[in-house]
Amino acid sequence: MTNSHRTKPISDDVSEITYSPRVDIQWSPLDNSGRITFKPTQYLVVSDEPQYVVNSLSKLGRNVRIDFSEILPRMFFEENGIAFVDPVSGIDLQRLSGAAIMEFIKVAFDTVYGEAVDDLEAAEAARVAAQAAANALAALEGNDP
Repeated sequence: MTNSHRTKPISDDVSEITYSPRVDIQWSPLDNSGRITFKPTQYLVVSDEPQYVVNSLSKLGRNVRIDFSEILPRMFFEENGIAFVDPVSGIDLQRLSGAAIMEFIKVAFDTVYGEAVDDLEAAEAARVAAQAAANALAALEGNDP
């Protein structure tokens, strides 16, 4: 994905490219409002491999923010004429909207959060079982805990 605003060629295989390695999403479930903040950083890129940070804020000198009301209805791949196929499923994502991406984030959070809660509960159950076993052993040895 080449964007002349993000890419500054230096030589044949060297460029400065601005990426956003940190993206913050603030979302209100109360009214589905929010904003996305992109935190741009310029990298020196050699042979398509980022090497190091050139400027931690990019030439803008600031973050880039957009409200959900502006981003959710947009179809960025289609707007920019980019044919994009999901590298895992092979599905054409050119008509994917910002709203679909937000729903993906919600489902991903629900799944990952559920897994983290399950892990926590399993660890607590294992701790309780280990404590019960230690208490039973102590009782057998005549050393009531």
